[in-house]
Amino acid sequence: LDQAAVLLYSDTVDASGRLTPILKDVTSWLDNEAKPMPEHATPSLLDAIDQAVKLFPADFGTVGPNRMVVVVTDGFDKNVANPTKSKDMLKGIEDRANRANVRINVIGTFIDTEEQLPTVRKLAGVTGGTYRQARTANEVEEFLNHTTAEINDQHVITLKTGDFEGGAQNTFHVEVTDDSGHKLPSGKVIK
Repeated sequence: LDQAAVLLYSDTVDASGRLTPILKDVTSWLDNEAKPMPEHATPSLLDAIDQAVKLFPADFGTVGPNRMVVVVTDGFDKNVANPTKSKDMLKGIEDRANRANVRINVIGTFIDTEEQLPTVRKLAGVTGGTYRQARTANEVEEFLNHTTAEINDQHVITLKTGDFEGGAQNTFHVEVTDDSGHKLPSGKVIK
């Protein structure tokens, strides 16, 4: 059920890179079909993240239940000039990501200033994703490798029970132990 896609963005989002199970299809699209970004374009970062979340189908049969969008960005977005629009877009992305069980992992990059990065840092937090801040190209590569390791080392636990009332907010905790009985930390409960 592993699938990947790449979206390019500048002043618009090139969303023609669809989710595909074959990595070769993604790289082929990048090499042959991706449109070059116009010079000095104002980034539409939140639009691109929203398009990436929308790529995931509602059912978990075609793309599994553990879904992730990885964003490498300096955080600059044309919507930042309009705080109301930016806030509304963030809330929409958060809602869609949580409904589709998509975590947004962010690698924040910056040269001179990190003033735009809190927006994407918050987005990573509210979707259960991770935020890492990279100052060099080597750190970007290292953090991408961390993301790969997180994907390869993950376990998906599906809990089904009739003990909770429908529509009620219920909190529970899952304790995980390894083969030696050592307790492992568990992440926050999202649903």
